[in-house]
Amino acid sequence: MRTSVPDLAPVFIVNPSANRTKALKRVGWLRNALKDHWPGSRIVISKKAGDIGRIGREEAAKGHPVIACGGDGSINELINGVAGMDAVVGVLPMGSGNDFAKSLAIPLEKEAAVRALRKAEAVPIDLIRYDTNRGGGLCDNTLGIGFDGWANFHAHQNSVFKGTLQYLYATVKTAFTFDAVPMRMRLDDLEISGDFLMVTLCNGTTEGGNFKVAPMADPADGWMDVVMLGPLSIPRLFVRLPFFLTGSQFRFKDIRHVRCRSFSAEIGAPVGVHVDGEEVGENDIVKVRAEVVSGGVKVLRGE
Repeated sequence: MRTSVPDLAPVFIVNPSANRTKALKRVGWLRNALKDHWPGSRIVISKKAGDIGRIGREEAAKGHPVIACGGDGSINELINGVAGMDAVVGVLPMGSGNDFAKSLAIPLEKEAAVRALRKAEAVPIDLIRYDTNRGGGLCDNTLGIGFDGWANFHAHQNSVFKGTLQYLYATVKTAFTFDAVPMRMRLDDLEISGDFLMVTLCNGTTEGGNFKVAPMADPADGWMDVVMLGPLSIPRLFVRLPFFLTGSQFRFKDIRHVRCRSFSAEIGAPVGVHVDGEEVGENDIVKVRAEVVSGGVKVLRGE
């Protein structure tokens, strides 16, 4: 159910390191845009790790909506920071992937995004609470185990390519360096065992910029969508990857989709895992547990 945005003007929290400092360069533009579209709003620039969550908690406690200006890591930190509060959060996409913004129907063009946020109402959406052998937290978009965890790692290690090219490069590199690993999983009452190249828990639809891993996902439906990719030769993998760009990959029998509310996995070899584009551990994850938190946060969602 949609609710109106609180009367107090929002606070825009800028992550200066988002998209290789591009977000910081847009502060002047944002200040002028808010004068036109959202008078009374304030801009705060984070200075160190943890600032986005801390500032979000402080401002949400005063009743202000809080909007992360950055990428998927920024909105994840904000949501984890205000967890358990009656807060309204939003995202102004200024990162490299901006995947969560797509699930919220927030345009990627910055002027259009501000206008969409100004007209948006607060909507409760689900979150995924997760735990691993290297810690846990809340996921708002996707949690990737295996292939996409490693691809995320390689994307962050790369300093040459940007945006979609950055993730395409990382995907190709991962295809030549990572093989399927044995996993024993439980999805609600369903038990699945075997070798898997990739298992992704989806609250949102998209990751890696343009890979529509779960186009059927709805962050407000009370379910997580689990997408599983079995072992594949490199040629077969490269045949399937382009279909992830259009969301039509489920025509292949080795790509499986299951909806559930709880998930657990024991992994036979250490793997890379990402949560909303941020690495968990040091590519050494062997256990993952997750559950849906229905209506876990109120967000500004576009129409």
